Amino acid sequence: MPYQITEHTADMRMNVEAQNLRQLFKDSIKGMLNTLKTENPEANKTTVKRTVAVQSSDITALLIDTMNEVLSLAQIHRETYPKIFIRKLSKTAIVAELEGMKVEKFEKDIKAVTFHEANVEKKEGLWKTTIIFDI
Repeated sequence: MPYQITEHTADMRMNVEAQNLRQLFKDSIKGMLNTLKTENPEANKTTVKRTVAVQSSDITALLIDTMNEVLSLAQIHRETYPKIFIRKLSKTAIVAELEGMKVEKFEKDIKAVTFHEANVEKKEGLWKTTIIFDI
C-alpha cells in the first residue's frame, strides 16, 4: 500500500512513500481523497475535470499547498478525483489535471492539510513524507 493512515491526537496522520516524486504527490492526494470516504460516487456518471497550478517555496510546501488546493476543490464542488495526471512538476511548481465525478457528500471532513511534521525527503531510495490532517 502506498500510504498508511495512523492515529494522531485530534488529527489524522498519513505516512506516504513512493518510488518517485510524481508518485508521492499522486499517492498523497489519493490517500487524502480516500480518507474523505464519499457516498455513491458511481451514482453520478458525469465526468468533471479540474486543473491545479501551484507554486511554493520548496517541495514540502508545494505538496501541502497542492493537497490543500485539491481539498478545497473537492469540498467546494462536492467532487472526488480518482484520476490525477501530473503535467509539470519541479521543486517549486506543479500543474496537474484532476478527473473525477460529483458526489452526494463526504462521510469524513478534513479541515486542512497542515505543515506539522511534513517533510518531503528521499530516504533509502524512496521518496517519503508524513502528512497531518486537521479534522
